Amino acid sequence: MQKREARTATSGHDKWITTTYRMRFTFHIIMESLAAMILEWKRMRIFLGLTLALAVISLGCGLTERLGAGVEEDPPGLASIPTRTPWPTFTPTSEGGVLMPPQAGTESASEGSGDVPPPTLAPPPIDTPPAPPPTDTPAPVPPSPADTPPPPPTNTPAPPPTNTPAPPPPPTNTPAPPPPTKPQYQFSPAPWYAGERNDSIVRFYGYLKDASDTPINGYSVKATCGDFSVLSFPSGPSVVAPDWAPGWYDIVFPNPISCSFSLQVVEYQCNTPGFFDAQCKQVNPLSEAIPVVTDVAAGETIIVASWVKNW
Repeated sequence: MQKREARTATSGHDKWITTTYRMRFTFHIIMESLAAMILEWKRMRIFLGLTLALAVISLGCGLTERLGAGVEEDPPGLASIPTRTPWPTFTPTSEGGVLMPPQAGTESASEGSGDVPPPTLAPPPIDTPPAPPPTDTPAPVPPSPADTPPPPPTNTPAPPPTNTPAPPPPPTNTPAPPPPTKPQYQFSPAPWYAGERNDSIVRFYGYLKDASDTPINGYSVKATCGDFSVLSFPSGPSVVAPDWAPGWYDIVFPNPISCSFSLQVVEYQCNTPGFFDAQCKQVNPLSEAIPVVTDVAAGETIIVASWVKNW
């Protein structure tokens, strides 16, 4: 029984070892295959890079040859034309570049990292062409001011006329209106009108006032009919008529008559102290004699005749 168990354990251990070796072998084969594939991929990348570099170099060389051939061949008749500007120069490159191989140790380092650096190209030598020969083109002479024609005149439009308002006329020395002329007489008649009808008398009455309606006292009114005349008592209260109102006068004829009277303001001049003579002829006229007509048949015997003192 023990032998059988020992044999079973030994066979199981052998199987485990066999399996482990197989797995390691398989893993080793797989790793080698991957390494071979990576190495092949790197070689392909190097080959593709070299092919692309050679194609670019061939294209550049071809373009350089074409451009150089175009520059060297001058078109007919162009050489006889003098010019101040030299022809442009093209710097041709060598027909082939020098491919620099990768450095030692770079490949081993790239194998571990999995990337292969692309090949580098050394710059080709540059052949600088000789400078073009000098031309016989004379240097231009700057124009003198005398040879420069003057610029043509420009038709500058004239500015439109502006409607400038005319200046106002100077002020005229308008003469001041003449002062009002002084009336010839000191009194002038105010509006007259017919009073209340009374066919038994002839009567003239009214007031003497100044321009401010202030009553004026001490003057008489003379009523004349033909050769007959009579004076009123002095206007306002006086010795002979103390009860008269200020500026009031009154003339009464007891017998009504139709006559063409004239009324006039006068200043009493008779020397009759304490007595008033209604028939006094010594008077100083202070107004114009204004005509007024009484008509008994028409009932026009009462006349209201007031006066205004001018000065």
